[in-house]
This record gives sequence, C-alpha cells and structure tokens, in this order.
Amino acid sequence: MTTIIGIEGTYGAVIGCDLQASDGMSGRKYNMNASKLRTLSPGVVVGVAGDLRAVQHLSRFESMVRDVGIEKSKDLSRHEIMCEQILPVWKNYLRTISKKPSAIGLFGVYGQLFEVGASFDVAGCTSGVLGVGTGGDIAVGAVMALLSGKKKGKISCRETTSIATKSLEIAHTFDLYTGKQIDFKWSSILGDTVRERV
Repeated sequence: MTTIIGIEGTYGAVIGCDLQASDGMSGRKYNMNASKLRTLSPGVVVGVAGDLRAVQHLSRFESMVRDVGIEKSKDLSRHEIMCEQILPVWKNYLRTISKKPSAIGLFGVYGQLFEVGASFDVAGCTSGVLGVGTGGDIAVGAVMALLSGKKKGKISCRETTSIATKSLEIAHTFDLYTGKQIDFKWSSILGDTVRERV
C-alpha cells in the first residue's frame, strides 16, 4: 500500500512516490529508506505498488531488465517498447516472487506513462497523469486541480516535480498508508534520468 503519481511534462515524465510500505494483510506500516522507484535504463523508470514482496525484491527486476536490455529504436513506439521489451520481463519477475501477483507497476518509458495491473494489461495515459496505490486517486485529483488551465505536456521538469510533491502531500493527509517522505525519478524523452529526493 502506497501512493505513486506520474505526470507527463514537456521533456518527459516525473514519477513520485512515498517511502512508507505497509503489509496489506496486517495493515502494519514500515518506514522504508529504499524507494519503490527504479531506473531500468536511461529514460525508463518503474514505480511499484500493491505487493510488499515486489517492492522488497525490486532490484531483482532491475537486474532482469539489465540482462535482457531495453533497446530504444526509431522503429518502435514507446508503447511497443513497453509491451514487447519490458512487459515480458515484468511478468517473469512477478511470477518468481508470487503465484498470484498483485503488484501494480507505473512505468515511465521515454517520457510516456503506462500502468500495468495484476492482469498484465498495459494502460496508457490520455490525461498526462496516472496514479496507483491506496492514495493514487487522491493524488490524481490533486494534480488535476493543480493543473487546471494548463495544456497537457506543457509543463517543465521542475513544475511537474513541484506538482507531484504537492499531490503526494495531499495524499499523505487523507490516506493512512501514504507516508510523508517522498522520492522522484524523471523519465526523459531523450533517455537521461534525473532523481530528486524531498
């Protein structure tokens, strides 16, 4: 249980999350110093919610992706990169940690956001904002209010990070399972990655 928010901007997408983890079975909360975000390759970022085991072993997924490699090609759309290169590794990873995976992944692939649920369906983003986890809907609502009047994709890296920070603070106020400490990663259209911790 967590909150992860993604916002698409001018030159890429920012993905932010809280650093608290909780066990869905017991509701027990843990303070995490390790983030639920990982950079899989330059420009490709993942945030994981929903299954504590998936978060605890996220470095294994990172390593599996590194072994296979993600190839940015002019012939492949970002959606095709997500479905053909990243999704098969995500399925294998989740099946190695659980017979019934319940993790949800929020991916930034060269600046475009995708959500992959427990059924492994890939959902794209039409509004420029995606949120997952127990406080995901709260964070998305906050982002939409903060973005009112702005055009999709016309937001700077600094502004997307600021809006994501405010939305996660609001989610923390209203969602018991969203922690106060926040972490961010940037998925750039060009393939470079910026990380900021608040």
